[in-house]
Amino acid sequence: MKKKWLGLGISGLLVSMNLNGVTDDPLISVLEKAATYCERIKSATFSFACEESIHEESYFPFKGWKVNRNIYIRIGGSEARDQAVIRSWKFLYQMDQRRGVLDEARYTLGKNGLANERIKTLPALNFFSFRFVTLGPVGLLSRANQALFDYQYLGREILFDRSCLVIKATPRSETRQVLYGSAWVDEESGAILRISWAPESMQDYEIILNKAKEIKGEPRLEMVSEYDQEVQGIHFPSRFLIFEGYSANWHPTLLCSELVVEYSDYRFFDIIVSEKLYSPERNH
Repeated sequence: MKKKWLGLGISGLLVSMNLNGVTDDPLISVLEKAATYCERIKSATFSFACEESIHEESYFPFKGWKVNRNIYIRIGGSEARDQAVIRSWKFLYQMDQRRGVLDEARYTLGKNGLANERIKTLPALNFFSFRFVTLGPVGLLSRANQALFDYQYLGREILFDRSCLVIKATPRSETRQVLYGSAWVDEESGAILRISWAPESMQDYEIILNKAKEIKGEPRLEMVSEYDQEVQGIHFPSRFLIFEGYSANWHPTLLCSELVVEYSDYRFFDIIVSEKLYSPERNH
């Protein structure tokens, strides 16, 4: 199966900001705050390392399969029922951004928790892959990219003990491949704390549709990025997940795969936001 790369935060061309169609005062205010926040991310210089835990579960063809064996064999290619492949990895993940140039790297971890060998690519995940999760908010809510979307105010929610406005972004043009979805934006600071990505915006979504067609069902995908690690007003990733499932008239929920990525134990070497140098040693 062809990989479905989620290059979060780097999709879309840069064009001038336009708020046509935005009528709610809370929406106008939070979009401006989010745009300012995204500019801080884009202009910041930072270098950090953290532990990245990747957990993948794949079911062939579905978890909880309880239907006709012939259909199962045709889709899954195996006579085993509820066969699962469960795999996990831990890496030292490092990301640097300097003068607009991005670099991310992963290193295997030794028994002492220190970095070992750098790996060139992610493990061969069965279904999905990902990169540059840190910059997810920029692709959706930067001042330049806001011209690509129409926004709808969905309501207020508390997330990570913060009052957030939930807004939904829909692309204005169907001819451009951009990631979009709903964002939880800190009402006070404009920081983006969560993004629920619309499955139909992912690359090669037709592969998912074809899988659903095989069972005469509908795809049920969830893709979420969460940002709960704050340093100098910038929120870095804490979790990224994808749940791939399907529904059909003969079964309400068929889970096909799960991918959960968690980021912890951050270590910042330096971070410059708004020309102010942040030194971990001076702030502890």
